[in-house]
Amino acid sequence: MKLQVRLNKLTLAALALFGTGLVTGPSYAVETSRVGINPINVTERDGDQDGDSESARVTGAVYTMSNAVDGNAVLVFQRAANGSLSPSQSYPTGGFGTGGGLGNGHGLVLSKDKRWLLAVNAGSNDITVFAVSRNGLRRTATVPIGGIRPVSVTVDDDLVYALNAGSDNIAGFQLGERGQLKALENSNRPLSGTGTGPAEISFSPDGRNLVVTEKATNLLDVFPVDSDGLPSQLANVVASAGPTPFGFAFAGRNELLVANAAGGPGGSSVSTYRLARNGILTVLDGNVPTYQTASCWIEVAPNQRFAYTANTPSFSITGFQVDRKGGLTLLNANGVTASPGNGSRPIDLAFSQDGRFLYSLNIGNQTISAFQVNGQGALTSVATISGIPGGANGLAAR
Repeated sequence: MKLQVRLNKLTLAALALFGTGLVTGPSYAVETSRVGINPINVTERDGDQDGDSESARVTGAVYTMSNAVDGNAVLVFQRAANGSLSPSQSYPTGGFGTGGGLGNGHGLVLSKDKRWLLAVNAGSNDITVFAVSRNGLRRTATVPIGGIRPVSVTVDDDLVYALNAGSDNIAGFQLGERGQLKALENSNRPLSGTGTGPAEISFSPDGRNLVVTEKATNLLDVFPVDSDGLPSQLANVVASAGPTPFGFAFAGRNELLVANAAGGPGGSSVSTYRLARNGILTVLDGNVPTYQTASCWIEVAPNQRFAYTANTPSFSITGFQVDRKGGLTLLNANGVTASPGNGSRPIDLAFSQDGRFLYSLNIGNQTISAFQVNGQGALTSVATISGIPGGANGLAAR
């Protein structure tokens, strides 16, 4: 059944891009950088007589969620061809947020085919699925999570797994063709213990394994997934090569890059591992320094050549070149490839689908920053949009 659903999904054509309608919502401001690129001011765009100009053409979208205690919502921003953002709509999830930091990664994710957007509702112990269409988002399901305080979610074809920080477990669901979610019987699995402080869950690129980082225990959990979509009864538990493993991403098919948040001022690092098909992790490089503080989130470029960490108290982004074996080399000797600004406190990163732009969610100054990525991995500031909710969480882009 699972294999049939996955094969059916592969035959679906890509959906068209978002429309351009704006609705009343939060007040946003756009700041453009003086780099020879002309991001669109929202008010200028509404009155632009040259609506077909290349810079004004909408090519994708960026998403975050409000995480508000009185009702969580996904906020949608249209992405122009030059990388700049303009506010579009706000879509209630039907659940509730916490209003503050979740200590997480991937609380908001897009499926690989960009048909579905999934969001955690940490304040109401459920998750929401939205169908992505040219007209925006359409909520298809909000279901109980089978645990307490979901902070991260991952999807692979018709399988969805959530990470529950309050109950130290993972729980699985089957995603239907119409976006409905059904709890996967006998899929709940415990982490290594209680009080593990889990940060993120994700499928490996081939869908054969689920990986979880535990901040409080300095452990990595790997659950091999069988043909029925069920994880192994017990995880392969591995000691992290660096302190406080937090966010992670894959380079290639089996190289795992983990951001290590601890290490003192200027002491954060990234560890690299090779993940075998049977769920065994092998350390490749245990401690590649960022020379920054609290490197908590990491994102790999679609071309697999570059990786970037968000360093919250350092107000910086660190870039690495990634070789074919997952080896990392700093793009800048001091670890600062770009900065979203003094006081920005970046807490998440996301690439546009074409890999041309990297976006940073900044909780300190309540902004989303856009950076253009050149062929050598350098980041050039394009634009910043302000007015993001103070408790916002999660970032996804297409």
